Amino acid sequence: MDLQQVKERYAKMKDAELQHLAKYEIHQLRPEVVEYVKEEITKRGLDSRLTEVVDNQLRELSNEEIEQYIQTIQSLPCPKCTLQFERLNASLIHKIRSFIFMTNYESKIYIACDTCISKEKNKQLLLNSLLGWWGFPWGLIKTPVFITKHFTENAKRENFGKTILTEFVQDNASELYLRKDNTAELQYFIKRINEY
Repeated sequence: MDLQQVKERYAKMKDAELQHLAKYEIHQLRPEVVEYVKEEITKRGLDSRLTEVVDNQLRELSNEEIEQYIQTIQSLPCPKCTLQFERLNASLIHKIRSFIFMTNYESKIYIACDTCISKEKNKQLLLNSLLGWWGFPWGLIKTPVFITKHFTENAKRENFGKTILTEFVQDNASELYLRKDNTAELQYFIKRINEY
């Protein structure tokens, strides 16, 4: 594809598409195309931090930066109960629902205080135990797996939570960078992540 055509393509993108590209897909582009994206962001007068996000996406976060983001997240008020008595932690919430020949299942990150994580995990454990079995064959196979994961992950939540938070920071570095100085926005972003 001709570089002029590429430039015209980015010029025709909607603002939201260009922002999504800058936050999540920039590492997939050739270096000369990245410069076109940065030019277009500046030309449109979009958030000037987006060009910084582009540059950050093109490099790997250092261990110190990852640790700093983790500490920032852990010091936030809980996005579920809004209290700040406990440091935030992370866990995977496993959800399975079945109906005859149809089974839906997913594992999703959940960031909250340990009390809220326990409540959510126990709620999903109960719902999985009641509603997971009813699909053939996957409900019968996956439900015991998810129930087992509930107990094994709970036993090592502190270490497991740190691993999940590290992956979360690496996967969401652009969003965290844009919100790092605004506690309310960061808390809202994490609350959205938690929603099923």
